[in-house]
Amino acid sequence: MAPSLPFDHVTIAVFGASGDLAKKMTYPAIYSLVANGMLDVNKLHVVGTARSSYEGSEFQDKIKKGLKEKKDAKASISDFISRCSYVSLKGYEDTESYSKLDAAIRKLEPEGKKSLRLFYIALPPSAFEDVSGNIKKKCWPEGQTNRLIVEKPYGKDEASAKKLSKHLESLFSEDELYRIDHYLGKDTVKTILPLRFGGNPHLSSTWSREHVSAVTINFKEEFGAEGRGGYFDEFGMIRDVMQNHLMQWIVLLGMEPPKSLSADDIHEAKLKFISDCKPIVPEDVLVAQYEASKSDKEKKAYKDDETVKNDSKAATFATAVMYVNNERWRGVPFVIRAGKALDETRAEVTLHYKTPAKALFPTATPSTFTVRDHPEKSHTLTLSTKQVGEGFSIVSAPLVVDFDHASPSASVKASYVPSAYETLIFEAITGDHTWFIPRAEAEAGWRVWDKAISGTENRTPFAYEYGGQGPKEEKEFLKQRAHDVHFETGEAVTEDFRKQFGALKL
Repeated sequence: MAPSLPFDHVTIAVFGASGDLAKKMTYPAIYSLVANGMLDVNKLHVVGTARSSYEGSEFQDKIKKGLKEKKDAKASISDFISRCSYVSLKGYEDTESYSKLDAAIRKLEPEGKKSLRLFYIALPPSAFEDVSGNIKKKCWPEGQTNRLIVEKPYGKDEASAKKLSKHLESLFSEDELYRIDHYLGKDTVKTILPLRFGGNPHLSSTWSREHVSAVTINFKEEFGAEGRGGYFDEFGMIRDVMQNHLMQWIVLLGMEPPKSLSADDIHEAKLKFISDCKPIVPEDVLVAQYEASKSDKEKKAYKDDETVKNDSKAATFATAVMYVNNERWRGVPFVIRAGKALDETRAEVTLHYKTPAKALFPTATPSTFTVRDHPEKSHTLTLSTKQVGEGFSIVSAPLVVDFDHASPSASVKASYVPSAYETLIFEAITGDHTWFIPRAEAEAGWRVWDKAISGTENRTPFAYEYGGQGPKEEKEFLKQRAHDVHFETGEAVTEDFRKQFGALKL
């Protein structure tokens, strides 16, 4: 049985419906909500729209290919597809096209019933102003609930983000806007809050510079930019992943306890942490671009993509070191790493603990705590202990909670785990802003990264092989940055720490 919603009918209008995101993420997420009973298929319509033209059921056939039947589904794929339609736009600036879209939606809305229109914009920033302006002018009926989801990227820098905010503010209230970053829908990102503030004193009491030597954020993808070369060439790794997705993880990891779990209090705590982050300078950023694999002819160089400029300097790999100017984190390096076409796919954040000054076992490996989203969803705490057997050798032993492979009876195992997009689309329907990004945060996030982007986007990137571990220059880069790290005593880090930091397995 579907949860009780405050609406008799919901129409989701998907802009950019002919694109890759809609096929792979948006439509599968909406269908999964239906299949798992979160939305009633009989009270839902999904209207796709874009500049592409489709005849008859051609669009439905395209969407259907991206869907998978679910066991014990509350509605079949056929049931869902029958509720999906398509309206072609002559252009994003063409006002009459939006009148046509409005007429199509009106035909679907039951008369005399309480309806919601949820507009999902997954388009390049260059189209945002035309599309949002025409939606408000032609498709935003008064006296009815209407909401707008804005997919990233939210501008290209702080100036363009503020310009976009000013435009949207002139059309919509903040309550009507939902700036989405799908990382905020991930359980492994949300779990930071209960880990820190949910009664785990062994973690919360050590979550600061007194005990933490460094924080690393590691995002690796095995695949390259194939199929997204044109987009990626314009935005690059820092804009595409680090400034938004990874920054959300960092903010939750670093912020002070919110006054409560209300959306406003969580947003306030996040914004305060972002304001404490020092702008990342170009000197603390390494950028690289992948070349063809020497052993696999299918793994071509980034610039072999025909949609990429021959002289492209776009970074497909970047490592940045960020510092936070507050009492909790002063002097602790946040090492943020993201890359495509690497040896594995991995996403995790790790706290690296200091070795006590008077440790009886100084050779023991420092303890770490890792929250991982991929390849599995897990929490791992490493501890020094005695090697089992003869002698007194010290080993580093992991304590692991693996959410993906827990037994079916374990309390950490859930029967239905919604994807990030499912979670956020459903929360936009219910009107919950907690895991969306308010205007001030969207703009402030760019302030941290603007210098890093502008100072490196014309820099010749280092090279690394497709399928490798990244540029060989990274190790020396990190080692040099460790010389600049200072603890609360004001003293430079020791040589032992520099060696350790340079060898961190990010």
